[in-house]
Amino acid sequence: KRFIKAGVDETTITITGNIKSAVNIARPNSGEIALLRDRFGIDKCEFVVTAGCVHPGEIALICDAFAAIKTSGPKRLILVPRHPDKTAKILSEANGNIERVTSLKFSKYADTAVVQAFGVLEDAYRICDAAIMGGTFAKVGGHNIWEAVQFAVPVFSGPHYFEQRESYEIMRDAGLAFIVKSANELTERISALSSVEKIQHTQSVASFKPAFHPLVDIVQKTEKI
Repeated sequence: KRFIKAGVDETTITITGNIKSAVNIARPNSGEIALLRDRFGIDKCEFVVTAGCVHPGEIALICDAFAAIKTSGPKRLILVPRHPDKTAKILSEANGNIERVTSLKFSKYADTAVVQAFGVLEDAYRICDAAIMGGTFAKVGGHNIWEAVQFAVPVFSGPHYFEQRESYEIMRDAGLAFIVKSANELTERISALSSVEKIQHTQSVASFKPAFHPLVDIVQKTEKI
């Protein structure tokens, strides 16, 4: 309606829906992941959890869940703030062996890193074994779940995803994302990834058939012109 009011020809407008969902869901090959992990200083044996677009008010819960799972083997938590200027506040809420970094380059002496940088989230999701959606344990409303889902990793969300409800519920119903309410439940669900739940998630990724996105049709028609 805004475009039409601005004078755009109505016949040239197509409603595509959420263009963020126009992604291919596939796990990067093991060689690519190994190369990136080596570049970032992460051992191939480490279980990596990336919490993306996190906000103050949800950091302690995420760190508590991580503290509970890291007793079973080498683990690493990567916290990527939604707003890098809130890094100091996030650091004050975090607990554990923590470092602040300004790129995806980690030391061997900390198992938790707060990344104060722009443009790093996609690679942080690419190399992880599990993703946590920030803005869902604080009452923010959630952020782009497709950004993590595209790499075929299990994605965990808190209950406050009201700004992204359709996408989150599509992923939940498909078995690609898990909605939890507490640190204990988050711990339990991530811990279960080493057993049956990991197998079920892999099967869900293989069977998921995304709807044909109108944007794809538009692009294909444009290429023929």
